[in-house]
Amino acid sequence: MRSVLCVDIGSGTQDALYWMPDRALENCPKFVLPSPARMVAARMTRLTRDGQAIHLCGTNMGGGFLKAVRAHVQAGLAISATPEAAYALTDDPPSVSRHGIVLSDACPAGHVPVHQADYDPGFWHGLLAMAGLEPPDLVLACAQDHGHHPGRSSRIGRFDLWERFLDQASGRLEDLLYAAPPAELTRLAAVQRATGGGPVMDTGPAAALGVLFGAYFVRHDLESAMAAHVGFHLGVALAAFAATLWL
Repeated sequence: MRSVLCVDIGSGTQDALYWMPDRALENCPKFVLPSPARMVAARMTRLTRDGQAIHLCGTNMGGGFLKAVRAHVQAGLAISATPEAAYALTDDPPSVSRHGIVLSDACPAGHVPVHQADYDPGFWHGLLAMAGLEPPDLVLACAQDHGHHPGRSSRIGRFDLWERFLDQASGRLEDLLYAAPPAELTRLAAVQRATGGGPVMDTGPAAALGVLFGAYFVRHDLESAMAAHVGFHLGVALAAFAATLWL
């Protein structure tokens, strides 16, 4: 394999590493770019300023553009979305009407389409080409996926996924790198379809697994560690022994 593109799709930025086997890791190209959700929000803001109606289309993705949706509606402008695109904002597409969004399979007359996607092959191929790099042989992607839990709290649904992981995978972090993500993780499934089928992972476990392969741990041959993740109004402490997660 000649190259692997590793992408962490966040709410503010998307961070990427273009791995090549003939280079030391620290010399491989790296990119820090605005997140797809921010780019969607920026396009919506421009269309709102221009007084244009909007039609959201494309795939499920991170919903970090909700503020732009609200600003558009508050400006008295029309907005529609396909059911698939609406999943970026809710587990129940018909409920987007509370945000002033009208569901429509086709782009209504007079609306400007805004395409949604966490991973756009054309964007990445163009960016890599400008950097003198070939399209990757494999794409590994991670993103925070709250999961699709109709009629239930996303938080409770995520706790159920963690419980299943601890019961069935004995806490092995590498088992959270999915060749086929669980049915509930619809955002990761959409990312995987866009990348051509490469493995996908939730951002949190990917970060925890990455810590265990950090230079300090490798240099000191450590088998156990404790790490704390503080963010999203929630603090999480975990202990890992021999790459096994203990909550």
